[in-house]
Formats: sequence, C-alpha cells, structure tokens
Amino acid sequence: LDLAPAGACFTRGSCVDLITANISGQVCICEPGWEGTKEFNYWVGGEYAEQSSCHYPPQPILACYILATTTSWLAVVVKAYASYAHKRSRLHDNLAILSLVSYSLGCTYRVAKPETALFGHDVAFTFFVGNGFGLILAAEKVSFLRYMYSFVRHNEWSSSKVEVRINQYRDIERYALPADIVITQIIWLICFVEMKTALVLF
Repeated sequence: LDLAPAGACFTRGSCVDLITANISGQVCICEPGWEGTKEFNYWVGGEYAEQSSCHYPPQPILACYILATTTSWLAVVVKAYASYAHKRSRLHDNLAILSLVSYSLGCTYRVAKPETALFGHDVAFTFFVGNGFGLILAAEKVSFLRYMYSFVRHNEWSSSKVEVRINQYRDIERYALPADIVITQIIWLICFVEMKTALVLF
C-alpha cells in the first residue's frame, strides 16, 4: 500500500505549463474520464479553478445520482403511503417526507443538469440538498422525543422526575426546532457570499 502523497493534479492527471497574456503557471491535463470540479470549492476563484486537480469522475457520479433519484422518489412514495395508511399526520412524518422530497428534487435536478448543478454554485441544487439535510435532522429530533416518551411510559424505572425532564426537553425543542431550520438556511446560503461574510455568519 503506497501512502505517498499524490501530485498537484492527483493521480489521474499531469501538470503542464501555461503561459498566456494574463496568466503564467501550471494547469492539469486529466486522463479520459476524469476532470476537476468547482463543486464544494465555494471560494476558489479564477478562470482555471476547475483544473485544480483531476479527482472527479463525472460518469460514475452521474450514475450514482440516477440511482439516488430512483430510490429517493420511491422512498417518498413508501413514506407517504405508510403515513396515509396509518392515518398519521405527525410532525416527524411530515418533516421526513419534506426531507425526502427535497433530496429527490435535488437528485432529479442534478441528473437534468449534471455540469452546472453543483453544490455551492447552483442556488437551486444547493437549496434542495441543504434543506433535505436540515429537515431530516429536525425529523430525527422529533422522533427521538417521541421515542423517549414511549420509553419512559413503558418502563418500571420511570418516575415523575424523568417525565419532568422529558417535558423540559420538549419545551426547549419547541424553540430549537425553528432555530435549526433557520440555521440550515444560513449554512447553504454562506456558499454564495464572500469568505469574510461567511465566517461572520457561521
């Protein structure tokens, strides 16, 4: 196993000198099937930002998004049907469905525009992925609270003090849940502002 560091262009590219009227330096020439990407490089500027390294295989990534699109929409249908069949309209179920829909829309959008729908550069794709992540975290918090209520009610060690603590946690979450949603918006929005502003917001 070779643990030596890769070159500036990763293991799938080679550096070549580039001399133009405005720029003098090196760029990466990638092997077939590999390229650089601006995704997650929120504050990397310059005309040759995409050629920073040859670490991105576009076709396998696109295949993963196609698979994710199929499975995520299937998950939406299954979750919505389960909620309807059991006549449930709980906050946890609604948040989970919204999260799955957000992820599904993001995957579908990525498949439709694989070259431009990049996290941190395309507003719609970043919005879908960011909110999908935030909503599922909110759903997990609600689910955990519901689990704790069920747990203390069906165990002999439960006491009034435990139930008081659970109720206190519930009261805190009433304010923390909306705050989490707001923070989620800040997290994906900082991708589109200057680095100094992002550091202040985050």
